[in-house]
This record gives sequence, structure tokens and C-alpha cells, in this order.
Amino acid sequence: MIAGAASAANDNSAWAATQALSVEHFNKSAYQQIEGSSMSIIADISDTGKPTASQQAGGVLATPVACFEQVSLDAGVKLVFRAANGSVHIAYDPAQINALDARLLTNIYVDFTEGEQVDGLRELGRNAFGDAVGGELYAAVLDMVDRSGDAPGVISRVVELFGQVHAEAPARCSRYGWCVETGVHVEHTGDSVEPLFLEEDRRELLAAGLTHWSKGIRVGFLDQDLTPADARTKVAELRTHLDTVEKLIATAEGAQ
Repeated sequence: MIAGAASAANDNSAWAATQALSVEHFNKSAYQQIEGSSMSIIADISDTGKPTASQQAGGVLATPVACFEQVSLDAGVKLVFRAANGSVHIAYDPAQINALDARLLTNIYVDFTEGEQVDGLRELGRNAFGDAVGGELYAAVLDMVDRSGDAPGVISRVVELFGQVHAEAPARCSRYGWCVETGVHVEHTGDSVEPLFLEEDRRELLAAGLTHWSKGIRVGFLDQDLTPADARTKVAELRTHLDTVEKLIATAEGAQ
């Protein structure tokens, strides 16, 4: 038998009738495969497709309410649906198609709503097309919605979990105030200080930063990993060089 039911449509009389349908009913001759559909969608051929009084409001057709449920279907048949009396009942096989793709696929053939929250998840999943991690995330949440039949409860719990993850973000390094690493780490790295007066592609040589890897604290400077003492020596040498440069400038000014 079909497991679970979407609570959002419990007050819909047409919906109540669809909840009693069995998997066997979906595979009977009352349904046929849409011609040319490579996705093996099965639709009710007895449905006239004409709007009922409950679907009309001031001459405007209301969007059908949808119920998605997970079932076991024949190989190659990923989902079946029945649209009648202002509701759409969709049964899909999670072994062949995930919860997000079932919705996007059904949406090609029929417009429907599952309420603002679930509709929002569906659209976020649609916009995440090409993003494997994002798509899997929304598919997983929708899967929990379908298995539990409690969309508000699932979404509330997911939001709560995300809030906990954000609140429990790893703290900055407790050993060195200059280290920008977070969480558990054995190698320490600091921010880089760059000579902004130089063109971007020439800053690397004079850039400087702190690290503490396997040989103690080092100062990255002049494309080398220097001990603090060696770094001071290099800075002193650089100052001497700059003094020489200033003398050249003074010579140039005096020759004008």
C-alpha cells in the first residue's frame, strides 16, 4: 500500500479518495503511458481535464493541490499521477527517481502546489540545477517531507539544525592570536601583509606573513621562510638599500 500522506490536503475531499489508492491500482489499465515519454509517466485517461467548480474562482482556475507519496513501481516506471477534482496525487519510486526530480518532472505536465514552504524548496532545488551538493540537499529534505507527511515539522527541524551548525562554528585558534585557522589544527597560518603600493602581480616578493608548521614560527618574506632573527636582518638590509635609493633620488634632484 502507499505509505504516508501529505497533511496539507487532509481537508480536501478529492484528496481523501486518492489516499486509499493502492500501488496495484496505479498499474491497472485505467492508466496509460504517455506517448513518447521516455520517463514512463502514467496518467489517468479517465480524467476529462475539464475544470470543476472547486477549481474555479471568479473565472480563474485554482492551482491543484498535490500529494507526493513513495511507492514501489515496476522497473522503468518512475512515477504515476492522477489529476482530478482540484488535486493531483503523485506516487513515485524513490529507487528510480528522487523526491526533487519527481516534482520537477511532474511539473512539466501539470501545475500544482504543496503549500508555500514546500513549493519554495522545489524552486530552490530547480535553481540548484548543476550544483550536485545543493540538489542533493533539497532532494533529501523533500524525501523526508514525503516519508513523514509533516512538511512544517521537517522544515522547522532542518532550519533548527542549520542554526545549530552556524552557532557551533569552529572557534579561532586558541594558541596564537595571529593564526586564522579554525577548529582542530596543528599547522598555523596568519594573514598576509602585502605592499599595496605595488601592482598586484608584483606584490608577492615583498608580501609577508607568519606561519608555524614543523620548524617553529617563521616569517614568510622575500619568498623565503625566515626565522624572526633572519627576518630582522633582511629588513635591516632592505632599509639600507632604501637609504641608498634615497641618496640616488637626492642626486637626481640636485642635478635638475
